[in-house]
Amino acid sequence: MNDKKQKLKQLSQKLKSYGAKHFCVQGALHIKNNLPCQDSAQSCLEENFCLAVIADGHGSAQYFRSDRGSRIAVEAFENCVKEALTNSKYYYHDSTHPKDNTAINLIDALSSSRISIKKRNHAIQWFCQSILANWLIAVRQDMQNEPFTKEEIRKIPEKYRTLHEKDHSEYTSAYGSTLIAALLVADFCLLIQIGDGVCIVFDDAEPDASSKIKPVHKYAHGNLVSFEPIPVDDKCFLNTTTSLCDAKAREEFRSCYLKKLPVAVFVSSDGIEDCFHERADLHKFFHRILFDFSDSHEAQAQAELQAFLPRLSEKGSGDDMSLSMLYDVSKFKELTADVRDKQLPEAVSN
Repeated sequence: MNDKKQKLKQLSQKLKSYGAKHFCVQGALHIKNNLPCQDSAQSCLEENFCLAVIADGHGSAQYFRSDRGSRIAVEAFENCVKEALTNSKYYYHDSTHPKDNTAINLIDALSSSRISIKKRNHAIQWFCQSILANWLIAVRQDMQNEPFTKEEIRKIPEKYRTLHEKDHSEYTSAYGSTLIAALLVADFCLLIQIGDGVCIVFDDAEPDASSKIKPVHKYAHGNLVSFEPIPVDDKCFLNTTTSLCDAKAREEFRSCYLKKLPVAVFVSSDGIEDCFHERADLHKFFHRILFDFSDSHEAQAQAELQAFLPRLSEKGSGDDMSLSMLYDVSKFKELTADVRDKQLPEAVSN
């Protein structure tokens, strides 16, 4: 019993120095064409965890409820995090032997120093599948509560219409959405993604070689380094992306487990990513945002970024923009105390 209390105490450690913010704005082209914002975003700081999540609903006509799909995706992630933290028992592999199943819940299983990489990956895979299941249940419930109208049915590709008429729960593609999320608990960071968009981590060093993480697009910012640790998905190219509505969505989640809490994590939709010619400028953009939010005038920084994103959309991609961020204020200030260059990059698409 004492061991269990000790574990619960560890899992309830407060992430005192972190801040969390999220933004979601309607794209310039969506405003021009009278289309809803199809992005959603959320961030929160709780007693023993913090999370950041965004979802980007697909823009084509056949995904006519993707604005709802992205909102449901964000809610599904948040619900699954809370469930993972409160389950009284989590069996992270198939063995039923009590000595092999001592984890209090999923988060405890992931933070255990004794868990093998194989078992950890299995636990993360289970977690991703629970997000997908939660999303599908909520989508089908929404379809039952508000059946497709005749106008919406006309937007369904012809080959799926007959199937839909037989079973109204089958055409979930109308809600198609991507998802990128970050979860910080105790002493680790879990990153999850399906579809396009970007996750950028700032820290005082890259993951060491023993972690087997091979981050891409690495850049130095004085004492900080930024990198993209989630594995690249070759299926996400130009206007093609994997999605929660895919038949093989269970196999399309990518994830990354960081053994230490980073200085900051950004997750954002491709509406922001596509505004920058050079990847380095995208990283500089997020670096500059960190400076603003580590300042004492956080409310002002929030208002300025909220006002800037619509202008960025108008000048750049024209797309909706969602951004969610977690940042360790004290650690960032410590590492950037002598930094002078805080200018925003100007290389955005026209």
